[in-house]
Amino acid sequence: MVSGHWPHAELDGDHAAAIAQGISARLTGLLAENGSSLNAISKTAAVNRQTIVNIIDGLAWPTIAVLADLERALGTSFALDPTLWSGQDTMDTGLSGRADTTRQSPERVTIQRRKRDVR
Repeated sequence: MVSGHWPHAELDGDHAAAIAQGISARLTGLLAENGSSLNAISKTAAVNRQTIVNIIDGLAWPTIAVLADLERALGTSFALDPTLWSGQDTMDTGLSGRADTTRQSPERVTIQRRKRDVR
């Protein structure tokens, strides 16, 4: 996070964090819209209540299985909705599906990992 508070903070361009932030915000909104308690959703989704709290607070990123269970319990699909994170990160919106080239190349990341592993 660059500034602000989760889930409405300004991020540093990390695409995964932007997705997690969007999921957190949408999950919070859905719980409020449905008037559902965390205990009720936890029971219906068979997901630990603290896990849901951690997802909302940005302390944990949900697995696909947990997202599927939460979507089923809430009766809606929200995790793969690109509007949750559009404009918040550096992903190219064109057809190429390639990330912004200002990020480190995979080759550079590999070199950095090799240097780290040698130490």
